Amino acid sequence: MSEGRLTGRHSGEFLGLAPTDHEVELPFVAFYRFDADDKPASERVVMNLGPLAG
Repeated sequence: MSEGRLTGRHSGEFLGLAPTDHEVELPFVAFYRFDADDKPASERVVMNLGPLAG
């Protein structure tokens, strides 16, 4: 598992959300699954997109 935050300015349409031109911070968590040989098998990222709404 990995946690982080993406930061930037919402200056263009993203996933149908009109740009707000505000600075945004998007927290996320990434989950990783590895196979029997310890090679990456899958990744799932969960992100809060609420700050993009305004």
